[in-house]
Amino acid sequence: MIGSCMDRFILRFTGKGEPPAEDIRRIRELSHAQVIDTSPRMLLVEAPSTSLNALVRSMPAWTVSAEHFIPRPDPRPKLR
Repeated sequence: MIGSCMDRFILRFTGKGEPPAEDIRRIRELSHAQVIDTSPRMLLVEAPSTSLNALVRSMPAWTVSAEHFIPRPDPRPKLR
C-alpha cells in the first residue's frame, strides 16, 4: 500500500460501463478527502492514504496509484 500522509492519488475504474454512482458518492464523502479532477473513468483525489486505500479495497472494480510528476526536459540544453 501507499504511505500514510495526505497525498494525491489517481483512482481508476476498471469495471465495465460507467462507474457506479454509489462508488463515486462514497469517494466524495470520504473524510478529509477532496476530489481535485475527474474524467469518465478516473478521479484525482487528495486524501489520507490509509483511509483511501481501505475504501478502494472495498470496491474491487477500482485501482489506486499515487500521482507522480515527471519534469519536462530543458528546451534549451546548455553546452558543456
